[in-house]
Amino acid sequence: MTSSTDKDDSGFIYIIQSEMDHCELEVYLEIQSQINDAQKGFEGFISQSLTQEPLDNGLTRVTTKLKFDTIEHCLSWLDSKVRRLILNQAEDIMGSFEFVSSVEKQSFDSWVSNLLPRKPSLWKINLLVWLALYPSVMVLMIVGKSTLGQLPIAFQMLVGNAITVALTGWLLVPWLSELFKPWLMASTFRWNLLGSAIVFALLTMFLGLFSFLMSLS
Repeated sequence: MTSSTDKDDSGFIYIIQSEMDHCELEVYLEIQSQINDAQKGFEGFISQSLTQEPLDNGLTRVTTKLKFDTIEHCLSWLDSKVRRLILNQAEDIMGSFEFVSSVEKQSFDSWVSNLLPRKPSLWKINLLVWLALYPSVMVLMIVGKSTLGQLPIAFQMLVGNAITVALTGWLLVPWLSELFKPWLMASTFRWNLLGSAIVFALLTMFLGLFSFLMSLS
């Protein structure tokens, strides 16, 4: 039902986590089997791994890792009609169901590195992804409150994560990588300090802006 995770660090990894009881788990595993069979023939698919972790509250945390060769192929699969159809059928069976999705950090690390002449420091990549992801998520929360907010939670997570990852991966990270290229490539203390100060200043500005906008709603 699951594929073993490729030990090669190349590729783009998307993580889906959920907590469920025993009855839900049986249905979920069957759904994942259908998804796995479907995505095997999808362009760029490398592997899928699934782990189960029993929790103290009696539930089981299931973590699924999807691995594709590129972020573009991963996003195409996440938003594909085939996957949406399977999830819609799952929604009918399981009802409203909460998933938490994320991108494995090393996937963004390697992807940003490919945009630059040489690999920048890991902490710089993490700051850059943070700077791209935070406003993307907040804007979607505010703008989508009256639209996405009315959808079942599982579909909210599906659409919301597809939008934020697409914005971050296709638009913001490439743009920020080019904009901050001197800082990403710099090795002097002065450049590192200046670039970091600008990133934190922008994050602080976004924090104030979004706090103000949220207070109005």
